[in-house]
Amino acid sequence: IVIERTPPATERPVARLEVSTGAVEVRDSGEWRPLATGADIAPGSWIRTDRRSKCSFACADGSEVRVNADTEVRLLPRNCELSRGQIFTKVARSPEPFRVRTEQAVIEALGTSLDIAHVVRSGESHEKKESGSRITTLTVVEGAARFGDRTIRSGFLGRVVDGKSEEPEQVRELAMVPRWVHEILALKGRDSEELERRVNEMLAQLGRTKMEHLYEYEIRAMGDHCVLPLLRYIQSPQSRTDAHRRQNAARIVSDIAGPGAVPDMIEFLNDPDPE
Repeated sequence: IVIERTPPATERPVARLEVSTGAVEVRDSGEWRPLATGADIAPGSWIRTDRRSKCSFACADGSEVRVNADTEVRLLPRNCELSRGQIFTKVARSPEPFRVRTEQAVIEALGTSLDIAHVVRSGESHEKKESGSRITTLTVVEGAARFGDRTIRSGFLGRVVDGKSEEPEQVRELAMVPRWVHEILALKGRDSEELERRVNEMLAQLGRTKMEHLYEYEIRAMGDHCVLPLLRYIQSPQSRTDAHRRQNAARIVSDIAGPGAVPDMIEFLNDPDPE
């Protein structure tokens, strides 16, 4: 008698580690272990980064979860449990809501970009007297999300401090909210629509805000990765309607571009704008 055994069904991975700036660890059923770039993540696995590492996960449903340094988060289908730290989500649309949970709040989104932070301070923390010991912060970059019993829309920030929900407030410098993800975007490659959009958003603020030096610093911090978006802007017809913005873009490119940009920059010698 031959008995054929059916192999156990394997769980579909919930996500895959796409890029990272340093060491990332995973814990599924046992101890913490290193996670390699490109590795699959089983549903219910915990992920953690150290104080210098950031990473991004491509989820099975098409969403993306970016993880900041010093963060611990559990990944499930259309769900995240944020124990501490900060994540940024780009949620794929689906009839099933995408939820992020902390110990004191539930955030629900259908399709949106969210920056979510959860801070747990020790009893000895000096900041505890002013800001509380448990703080969950949601900033909606695009779309809208349910935050407890409130709906937070794009450009607004909501907080829950020690279990108490605060009134949402408008974010003045929205383009700078997810600054920490710029390093992740640079790792994804130069030809990125999101990277190009972010560079253009920051470029638009030069000369128009008291924080213009901060925007320029962030653009320059991307180094050679921001050159292609800047060149595309300078070459575009719409750039000629804003001479100041176009000159700023050319000035930054001239400072940070590598040899690969020389052919494009030679073309600029024939530009009618002498600056």
